[in-house]
Amino acid sequence: MSSRSQVSLESLFHLYLGCLTPHCRRLFSNHRTPCHVFIILLFILYFVMHQVSSSTSASSIDVPLRGAAIQSSAFPGGGAGWAIDGSCSPFWEQSCAHTKQQDNPWWRLQLDGVYRVSVIEVTNRNVFMERLDGVEIHIGDSLVNNGNDNPRCAIIHNVPDSLTQSVQCWGMEGMYVNFYKPFPFTYLTLCEVKVYGGRHSVFHFMSSLVLKKGLLPYVQLRAKPTVHRWSLGVVLPN
Repeated sequence: MSSRSQVSLESLFHLYLGCLTPHCRRLFSNHRTPCHVFIILLFILYFVMHQVSSSTSASSIDVPLRGAAIQSSAFPGGGAGWAIDGSCSPFWEQSCAHTKQQDNPWWRLQLDGVYRVSVIEVTNRNVFMERLDGVEIHIGDSLVNNGNDNPRCAIIHNVPDSLTQSVQCWGMEGMYVNFYKPFPFTYLTLCEVKVYGGRHSVFHFMSSLVLKKGLLPYVQLRAKPTVHRWSLGVVLPN
């Protein structure tokens, strides 16, 4: 969502708040919940319904996500960053991330925030392609076991007729994207990893406008993993 859209929506929000508060106080004078909570809930409901009914395609939030890469070990010339250098060359030296031979090798991408990951593109090496067989992709916010215990998106394999394959992760949410090979004494090689996704516009806007500014102290927003599925909970003050 553009900054102009955020400014206009914020102005509209404050206009609604100023105009409706006197009427709301009169209507809900005997209710325990603060009046502005009802106003904000109505505004959120309108905004969410507008987003759901709009014709904006899912691809509009599928933008390449950037971050920093790290791996369990590095074969000489095969540092973790080569898998996100923008080159899809399948020749490993100075183009592919390559671990040393070890038990359970892994490679991790740390994004610059929590995102919903839609698609991951993986480019394999042009030789020893079977090394990609059985590699697990995990996405989440935890660094337990180096992030390899996060929820699993998929198990991938070498695709004989294509060095690059696309993996659907269906909006799984997290900051860490792990490639984990749970096998003894083996290598992990990734020539290029491209992660696509984005923050949901409704949740990102409302969290920055309302929650961070303290305008909604008694309303909790809980985002579900599926796009456009939301849960609103009102916590009444004691």
